[in-house]
Amino acid sequence: MKVGSSFDVAERLRTYQTSSPFRDYALVDAVFVPDRRGFEHRFHEAMKGYRVGSTEWFQVHPQDAKNILATLKKELR
Repeated sequence: MKVGSSFDVAERLRTYQTSSPFRDYALVDAVFVPDRRGFEHRFHEAMKGYRVGSTEWFQVHPQDAKNILATLKKELR
């Protein structure tokens, strides 16, 4: 799973599709926040146990990632 930020999520997904011969990337969830870089950093920290090396890729079940994202979204309120 890739965890990152973008101004245009649909466009970002399209760019990843071109690098996969199977065109098999899917958007699992998204959140729109005023400080995308800060939120992305907090999400990466929350997911550190799943991180693959020092990349933005994580080996995690999508539902587990969604649960972590939901917890962080609650903190925004």
